[in-house]
This record gives sequence, structure tokens and C-alpha cells, in this order.
Amino acid sequence: MSMSRNGRWPSSANKQSVLASLIHRAKSVCDQDSLTQELEFLTAAFKDNGYSHQQICRAIEPVARPTKTNDKPTSTAYILYTQTTFGRLSRMMAKHIKGVTLPPRKIFSYLPPVKDALGLRTPGIYSIPCECGSVYIGQSG
Repeated sequence: MSMSRNGRWPSSANKQSVLASLIHRAKSVCDQDSLTQELEFLTAAFKDNGYSHQQICRAIEPVARPTKTNDKPTSTAYILYTQTTFGRLSRMMAKHIKGVTLPPRKIFSYLPPVKDALGLRTPGIYSIPCECGSVYIGQSG
């Protein structure tokens, strides 16, 4: 296995990912007649690149994990997103409650309104005098 671009050896997770993805691709693309030959080719290539026999066998035939039927959450919680707590809370609740992210409140929602309420809520004709002596006449609906 050669060094990566940054001059470090790839992590074991990266190595396992390469192994799993190439085997998955072979299983999904190859027909049954050529699958055995492709898996033998991949096995030889992986051994040449430093993978152990156990790693290769584990990737070709992964251990089936028992599935539980009651793993689905039964209710939903709507949680405001905060970077430090949402991930922890949703992981703790994952077996029983589904966590749904709500966007954080904007700053303006905490502040009182800046504009005064206008008294022009009722429909009709109105006039607004100006300091310069002119008068604005309008209509509201």
C-alpha cells in the first residue's frame, strides 16, 4: 500500500472502505459466471497490497447481524439545532424517539418590533399633514 498524497499511510478505515467498495462493485456488476473469477482477482490484488486473508474473507462474506424488529422509534421529538447538543441528544434517543432538527431561531425573533403599530388599520380615506405644510391624502382598503 502506498502513501497517500499528504505523505501519510491511509487509515485502516480507508483501507477497509476500499476493500468493501471494490467487492461490493464486483458483486453488483458481475454475473454469476464471472463473479468467482473477479473475486479471485481482487483477492490476489488485495494480498499483493498488504491486506490479510482475514480482512479479505470478512469483506467477501460479512457476518450477518441479527435484526431486531422493535428498533424503530415510536415517537418523534422536534429539537432546536445547536451544534453541541443536538447530536448527543439524538444519539441517546435514537432507539426510542426519532429526533427531527428544527432550525435555530433568528435573532430578530428575540427582539421587540422596531416600528410602531400604524393606526391605519381600518379602511377609509385619510390625510397626513407634513411639517412643510403639504398634506398627503390616501386611501386604505
